[in-house]
Amino acid sequence: MRKLLVLFSALLIAISAMAAGRTLALVVGVQTYEDTTANNRYKAKEAQLMKKVLGQETKHISVLTSKYATADNIIEKLQALCNRADKDDKIIFTYCGHGYPGGLYVHDGPLPYTRLNKVLESSKAGAKICIVEACYAGTVVDDQSTASGPDLSSAASNNIVYVMAARPDEPSWNNGWLQRDIFTQAVLKGLQGKADSNGDKKVTVSEVYNYAYQEVMRRAKNMEIQQHPQLLGSKKAASEVIIDWNHEPAVK
Repeated sequence: MRKLLVLFSALLIAISAMAAGRTLALVVGVQTYEDTTANNRYKAKEAQLMKKVLGQETKHISVLTSKYATADNIIEKLQALCNRADKDDKIIFTYCGHGYPGGLYVHDGPLPYTRLNKVLESSKAGAKICIVEACYAGTVVDDQSTASGPDLSSAASNNIVYVMAARPDEPSWNNGWLQRDIFTQAVLKGLQGKADSNGDKKVTVSEVYNYAYQEVMRRAKNMEIQQHPQLLGSKKAASEVIIDWNHEPAVK
């Protein structure tokens, strides 16, 4: 009888997990560039740390770092995830590297936000979550200043939410002593549980943003710099759980 109860419980857990859908993630960290003057410390390490944290939630994680993080490779990997995703699934895209007004500056050059978002909008996934550590990251929805960002209403209607490191006119700063970007450091700590404001051991997009905002503001004040993380896009997607710490890790 006890064995039957155990098997039944395991079956219920499996059915529940299937109903909840999958989390499909692409993690990008660009540390080295074709233009070597742009080489940037910490980014590959930050990507590996992000992969490790997201491994609590999913085993479906692709990672691109340095010379492999070209514009075409990123788009190809992201498109593959988007093609796999069903309406109950979530897509998470994280990026650590350089940025410019209107896009990301990856290993081999510019990757406009419009190109990324065209891929995301093509997916049936119920939520698409983008966490971006880059200078001028707020221009992802700043059409007026860049003429290249996606329409914010389009992002909302396509269930895309952006947690961006800085406002459209701001750089994103790192802390040399920590050997990490202050935004990414805050996001990682938040995902690991610091952002869980209601104590349910589930970390949502909005909780991560709120925690990261306060942490970045605190460090920015101490460093006498200006940096304001941004939460943009779909309110519905902002309520999605990124990591649930109530279950066993997906990747051990």
